[in-house]
Amino acid sequence: MRYRSLWAFLVISFVSLGLVGCGSSNDNTNFVNTANPPVQTTGAVQFSFVNPQAFTVDAATSSLLFEFFAAGNTTTPVVTSTQNFAATVTVNNVPVSVTSVRITGFNANRIPLFTIDQAISVTGGQTTVVPGLGTVVPVTLKKLRLAGGSVFDTDKEITSLTVEVGGTGQVFLFGEYSNGSNVLLGSQATYAILTGGGGFASVNPNGTVSGLSVGTTQLLASFSGQTLNIPLAVVTPGTQNYTSIQVTNTTKPIPVTAGNPVQINTSGTTSGGNVFGLNASTLTYTLSNTTDFSVTNGGQVSVNTGVAAGTTATVTVSFTNPNTTTVTTTVNVVVGQ
Repeated sequence: MRYRSLWAFLVISFVSLGLVGCGSSNDNTNFVNTANPPVQTTGAVQFSFVNPQAFTVDAATSSLLFEFFAAGNTTTPVVTSTQNFAATVTVNNVPVSVTSVRITGFNANRIPLFTIDQAISVTGGQTTVVPGLGTVVPVTLKKLRLAGGSVFDTDKEITSLTVEVGGTGQVFLFGEYSNGSNVLLGSQATYAILTGGGGFASVNPNGTVSGLSVGTTQLLASFSGQTLNIPLAVVTPGTQNYTSIQVTNTTKPIPVTAGNPVQINTSGTTSGGNVFGLNASTLTYTLSNTTDFSVTNGGQVSVNTGVAAGTTATVTVSFTNPNTTTVTTTVNVVVGQ
């Protein structure tokens, strides 16, 4: 009996030790260290554009561009944010590495009005209230620049324009501003033909110049009290040699719907860089898909009834120069809804 009692005691003691060990193991597995929370790498920054700060912004301000910079770099922002103008604006998710901000105000037409440069600090996981802002520097219009051809290739400045009789030339007016902005002015610009030149050419509000008869005049492009006077020549069709031609329709692929033919507009560029509005009758047009589309000799593209939306074709436009060389370009057309 004594041996049985001793054996039972040993078994119970061994089991008890095992249970204690298991409990200790589970406690270590489930332990959460709350002494070192994750480091917050971004924070929020709040700006106020009302008193008691000693500055005011242009009454036409509609939106604000915030460009945040890290130490030692004021050319490439770490992050940017565009916000609607309000008395108080909070920008979230600003990296803690940011040490300064440049704020640019725009009107409803995206014309820049002013800039503000300010040193700031950002605290991770918190909202930093900027106590004051730097000097408001007005942005001024430095010059107007006229580009021609297509809205997709408007980086070059043109100082003259030539259009064929019966042809059209497309121009685009840009504003270059003191803060480095280049703004396509679009419908904000106004265009006119110099008084007395209306018999040679006309221009519509979108900047499309049409050649009427052979002669020379001037195209006037105006915005915000400044005007460009661009020499304009209207020449006989097919008398110039071109190094390239371009499709100038502003939307590409060109959308077309049944019953609504679309005109392909084209310009040519000479070796000297002059841009010409071409007469469609001097060009040749071919289609990659003649089952669903058709094109006239004058460059009007039509789609057949019942063709599914999204169907496409490629139009090749060719011009044979007086020196017998040929230049071509292509553009895609697509069936709209």
